[in-house]
Formats: sequence, structure tokens, C-alpha cells
Amino acid sequence: MTGSGENAKGSSAPGDLNDALARLRGRVAEMQNAPDPRYADLGPASHPIADLHRLALLWRHAHANDFTPPEPGETLPGPATIAVVAEKLGLEVFWETMSLDSLSAGETPAVVLLGDGTSRLVVSRPRDEAFQLMGPNGLYIVAVKALDAAATGTVFRIQQLPGHHVAQHADEVVEAEAAPQTSAPVTMLSARQLILQALRGQGSRIVHLCVASALINLLGLALPMFSMAVFDRVIPHAAFDTLWALAIGVSLALLLELGLRHARLKLFDAVGLSAAFDLQGRLASRLLFAPPGNLPRAAGAILPGSQELEALAQIAPQLIVSLVVDVPFFVLLMIFIGAIGGPIVLAPIIGVAALVAAHALAHHMAHRSHATQLTEARRQIQVLLDSIGGIERIRATGAGRRFLSVWEQIFDRAGFAAHQNRYWHGLSAQISAVLVQAVIVAAVVIGVFRIDASGMTIGALSACTLLVNRALMPVSMLTGLVFRLIQGLEAIAQVAPLMNTPAEAGGDGQALPASGIRGKIDLHHVSFHYPGETRLALREISLVIRPGEKIGIIGKAGCGKSSLLKLIARLAEPSDGRIGIDDRDIRQFDPAELRKALSYMPQEAQLLDLTLHDNLTIGLPPVSQEQFDRITRLCGVHDFASNHPSGYSLPVGQGGQRLSGGERQSVSLARALMGNPATLMLDEPTSALDNGLEARVIAELKREIGATGLVVATHRLPVLALVDRIIWMDQGRIVADGPKDQVFAKLGLAA
Repeated sequence: MTGSGENAKGSSAPGDLNDALARLRGRVAEMQNAPDPRYADLGPASHPIADLHRLALLWRHAHANDFTPPEPGETLPGPATIAVVAEKLGLEVFWETMSLDSLSAGETPAVVLLGDGTSRLVVSRPRDEAFQLMGPNGLYIVAVKALDAAATGTVFRIQQLPGHHVAQHADEVVEAEAAPQTSAPVTMLSARQLILQALRGQGSRIVHLCVASALINLLGLALPMFSMAVFDRVIPHAAFDTLWALAIGVSLALLLELGLRHARLKLFDAVGLSAAFDLQGRLASRLLFAPPGNLPRAAGAILPGSQELEALAQIAPQLIVSLVVDVPFFVLLMIFIGAIGGPIVLAPIIGVAALVAAHALAHHMAHRSHATQLTEARRQIQVLLDSIGGIERIRATGAGRRFLSVWEQIFDRAGFAAHQNRYWHGLSAQISAVLVQAVIVAAVVIGVFRIDASGMTIGALSACTLLVNRALMPVSMLTGLVFRLIQGLEAIAQVAPLMNTPAEAGGDGQALPASGIRGKIDLHHVSFHYPGETRLALREISLVIRPGEKIGIIGKAGCGKSSLLKLIARLAEPSDGRIGIDDRDIRQFDPAELRKALSYMPQEAQLLDLTLHDNLTIGLPPVSQEQFDRITRLCGVHDFASNHPSGYSLPVGQGGQRLSGGERQSVSLARALMGNPATLMLDEPTSALDNGLEARVIAELKREIGATGLVVATHRLPVLALVDRIIWMDQGRIVADGPKDQVFAKLGLAA
């Protein structure tokens, strides 16, 4: 599992690490009631995420209050999670399984996982027998043997990300308010480079694969030599004892070859799985943490490419080993065939040229159909997702036939393109099989004339025939792998830009702490349009929202209310202008922490496929039971949760489909209130609630929010009882902005 900050890198397959972590979590549960004395002298317990942050502080990459500590008893994170956190802190993580006695001073700092589920941060090795550790209370010394005895063997070595400069304190980092935001240069990797990077940590395994392949190729010489000896030595002299000895020897060679092939197969799978885990982890982390403007507009745009990643990850190590071992071995075989068969060597050389030409022609002919197949596959997936997501609407509107017709047309085009693709590649495989046989025929014909001229023996001809077949099969496979890789790289080219996108961050990676945000928001000439659109959703918006202010945003549908809230929550980036938070550019704050301080409730309440309780609390700091009960009662969640047998353990289903629209909206509102934000940003918070519940929620909400700021976009007049100031928008512009009674007077309404 490799990568530059995208995933933790290591010398073992990701499954090995995940299995080890799972076993470790189980062992932690068993040890909770029976503490192990081995851990008593290792200093205060820590957590991998806390250790990463502590090291970032040591290198001045982060700020102490810009960190949410792990909850007590929080399970160990997976390698992808550790890598994402490390990247946000300007660190790069490499993991491996090793004895701590072999951890040199040059390999520190490192996070060491212990058997009790905690970790320790090793910052140096001042003496051979001792490590220097860093804990919550500072630096201290621990014996290498003591730490090694308690360790699991999993070590995360840490480096600074290339190009990541050392940060100063916030007051030194932040220049003038309008200072331009810069970021470290991002290296754009092609699809080929991404795959090679994913294999970077698998060097030792690839070396083992090369050794195994070389031995397999050498053992492959046993059968030709056996055949040559039998024809030239055994048969003429009826040497049956020699025959049995040769037969036993070649049988042992074949058994050894079978064992090596089995081991090579498992190694290939392990290396491919590790690379695939890295690539898929990198893609998943980019989907979750890429800036909003870099995300794909449709799932169908990336699914075919993401499905191809694992196949290419399996192909790449095979191709590397084949190039390193099979190509040189082919040259050696040609020399050997030339030595015993003379001009027979011309047959396989011409045959290889014909094989390459056949595969190249097939790839050229299949190229256009493959591009069409990819395009239609993306459309097919998107239609399928739209059909599943909107099945009720499709049935209600009678659009089923239309969707079926579209599906049939797409499938017809995709099926025909796939047929052409399979045809040309299948034809090249058949041609390759026939060419191999034709080369053998040519070798035999040439050999017969050589025998007639006393230039070689029958045994030598038999050996040459087997050697020709042995030489051509890997070359045929290699040629097929090369063109399969080229075709696969075209498929994942759609996801390569997303995988190259850096994770969203603030302040050139040196994000300011969001925990102290007071809630002042100012927009200066902000304009915005959605990706792929030319029409501006917001035009030259300038306004100031003071801490604790209660503001309602009104206007017709499509006037820009939701877009404005998304920009403030940094769920979208302005096309022009600047947004400030507490007199600092919004881009200087870590986006995830910013969204905790400016809690956003979207207009459409889409829940995660988790329990009701998890949907209310996931991603938040620990919430007290008193606060949880108060907010769930306020928003009406308690009304339906208390009447269900599962209570708050109720699985809500994908998108919250097991709840009604009003129930989903109650959950979404409760979630927004649960984190004690500096400012609440609510988009149509009561549109799906019945009148009675809406009146109750508004009355309770007015008491609950207190000094908390509120920005609410709504069409509902009762909701405006919560606000003192109204912003009236139309066609992306602010038409009126002022005290509620003055704006109501313009609209002809009573305050």
C-alpha cells in the first residue's frame, strides 16, 4: 500500500495491516478489565491520530487548538484514515511490520502500535538500548526492549511532505486581509505514474517475483534437455536406467516449478491487492476530501475508471516482472536455440514480430470501439443510478417506458462496442495461438533440412521445438499485457484528474484554528456559477453578518439563497470576490473545522445509511446525554424515535428512506444544533414539517439558540419570527437588506 500522503505506505499487503488492526481491536476489548503490567513503564497512553498532531506541532505544521482529540476508547483508525489525517497535517506516512530493535535513528520519528490498542511516538534513538518518546507531558526515555515487548510490530514512519514549508504562529502567517492564497505546487501524475507510485513500496516483493520467475524459466529448460537426452542418448543405446534417472529428475523439476508458480501466483495477488488498495483509497479520499469544484458531477463519470483500477493494479506487477525477466530470458533462449539449431532461431524471431504486429493491429482496430464502450458504460451506470434513486417518481409519472427505451439504446450501443472490442482481442489471441504452432512447424521443417545435412541431431530438433514454444508463450502473454494496460490506462484517465486533486485545506496547509470563531462573516463582491454553467447564480454579493446576528434570507425559488449558504459553509468556491471569517480570508481555516463552527443544514435532508443515533452525532465531539435529549425533543426526533422498537438504534436506510420527509428534516435540524456552533446556517429548516411541529420547533429554537448566530433561508413566514434582519434576493442579487420591519414594509407585509 503506497502513496504520497494519500495512503499509508508499507511493505505488506493492506489486508495484512487491516487484519492486524482488527485483531488488535479485539485484544484491546479483552484487556480492558485485565491491565497488562508490560505497559506500565512506557509512559502515558496515546492514540495514532494524537501522535500525528503532536509531531505536526513539533514541526510547527499545526496549532494546538485546531485538533479534535480522539474520544476515550475510540477504535484504532485504518491506514487510509491515518494517511488522510497525516496529509492534512503536512506529513507523509510509511507503514511496515518490523522489530523495534531494527528501528534506526534515521527511521524516526515513528508511531508504534502497542498490544493494548494505544500508541507511542518515537522521536529519536539517542542510544542503541533506548528510544526517546514524546507524550502529552513532554519527552522521556524508554528502553528499546521494553517497548519492543509491548509492540505489535506495526510501525508508522513519518516524514514531512515534500514542499511543505514550516509554519509560524497564526499572527505571523496571516498577512494583510486581502493577501492572495497560495498553495504548494501539486505534481500532476498521469494514470501510468499513479500505478507505479502505488507499487513503490512493493520493491522487495517484486524482487521475489523476479527471482521466482527466473527460476521458473530456468526449470523450464529441464523438459527440452530431457527430450534431447532421450532421443540422442537413451533410445540409441536402450539406456533404461538413464531414462528412469532422467524421468525422476525432470519430474522433480516440474514439481518444483509448480510450487514456484503457486508461490508466484500468491505474491502477484498480494502485490496487486496492495496497489489496488492504495489506488482505491486514494480515489475514495479524494471523493471525500477534494475541494467542491473538483468533484465529478455524476457518479457514472468515474465508476468505470474506478472499476478498472483493481484490474490494472493486478496487471502492472505482472508486466514489470515479465519485462525484467521474460524479455532477457527470451534473448538467452534465442542464443541457446541458435547454438544447437542454427537457422532455426529465425523462426521464433519472425514469429515474435508477427505476434506483436497481430496484437498491435487488434488494439488499433479495437481502440475506437473501446472509447465508445467507456462512454456508453458511464451513461449506462448513470441511467441505472437515476432509475434506482428516482424509482417512485418514475412510476408516479409513468416515465418507465421512456427510461427503458433509453436503457435499451445505451445498452445496444455499449453491447455492440463491447462485441467489437472482444472480437478484435479474441481474434488476436486466436492468431497468436496459430502463429505459435506455425513457428513450431517452421522450426521442424528447418530442423529436418539441418538433420539431413548432418547439422544437428533429432534430439536437438526435439529440444529446439520445445524451446521455441517455451520462448513464444511468455512473449505472447507480455504483448497482450502491454496492450491491455494501454487500454486500461485510457479507462482510468477519467479518474486521474480527481486522484491528483489535493485534499481541501486552509492557509496553504497551515490551517488556522476554527474553535475560536466568533461568527463574523463578510462577503466582498462575491459572484458564483455552478461547474459547467455560464449563468451566474450569485452576482456581486457584498454583505456583513455580525456575530450572534439573526438573519433571514428570502426570495423566489432560484434566486441564490441556497448558493449563498453553500459558499459561506465552503461547500462551494466563489467564482469571483472574497469571503472573510472574523476578518480573515475563509481559505485560511481548515474546511472541516470551519463547518463545525458554521453548522450548515442543507435544503434536502439526505441521511447516511447508519443508525438514527449515528446520523445525529457522527463527526461531532462528544455530546452529553442531557444535550442530546434536549435537542432531539426540540426538533421532534424524540417523538418518532421513542415510539419505535429500535429507538435511536433504528437503521434509517440509504438516504434516510425508512423515514418520512418530515422526520428526515427533523434529524437534519437536530444534527445542525448538536455541535454547539458559532453560527447556524439553515436552508428551509421547516419546509417538510407539519404546522403544529413547525410552531413548536420555532418557539423552542428561539430559546435554544440564544447568542448563537443564525442565517436561515426560507419561504415560510413563521420561520422569520426567529430573525431580526432580512435579506431579500432576486436573480442572484441582494434587492433589500435591513431590519425586518423595514424590509417587510417594502414587501407590504406586517412584521
